[in-house]
Amino acid sequence: HCPSATPIQESRDGRSPANRFEMGHPPPGQAARMSANRWEGERVRLRGVDPADWEHFQRWAMDGEAQRHGWMEFMPKGTEAAKKFANEKSAASPDGDNYSMIIETLDGIPIGDLNTHACDRLNRRFEYGIAIQREHWAGGYAADALRVLFRFMFEERGYNKVTAWVYAFNAVSYTHLRAHETVLDLVCRLLLEKKTDH
Repeated sequence: HCPSATPIQESRDGRSPANRFEMGHPPPGQAARMSANRWEGERVRLRGVDPADWEHFQRWAMDGEAQRHGWMEFMPKGTEAAKKFANEKSAASPDGDNYSMIIETLDGIPIGDLNTHACDRLNRRFEYGIAIQREHWAGGYAADALRVLFRFMFEERGYNKVTAWVYAFNAVSYTHLRAHETVLDLVCRLLLEKKTDH
């Protein structure tokens, strides 16, 4: 996916994350969920793509509206093409810090995907794209997945800025952005890529 909608987040001192809650620290009075797996959050786990994920990609691709919220709607793939896509993703190593992951619940149910791209270690900034499947919208899964990702990219990789794009028509992602900006008091800036109606 190309980036879906969400914030540019910058650290306040150029080194550390801008908001402890957003980076995976719970709000005051709420106990943290203990896990040895750094890729687990309160609701989701991030993992690499497996060959068996072709079925999930194939099913997800049937929801055109959800595809547009994630990036854009594609022509349908055949079974072998879907298998090839999942196999190639599964066999791929990270290209620098550019990588694709599956978002799954803590029960192991795949619910979406997430990627990092345009990773620039020199200027310490990166972009991401995220897509959550319709039946799991409004469950807090996207926010939790981003906490896990941002914690790793900021604390382990040394980035201090993250950028994502949103099309002007994408109300779902725009709402997601504003919720993050208001509730979590992040340093955010919205980037709109205008699309002319035809």
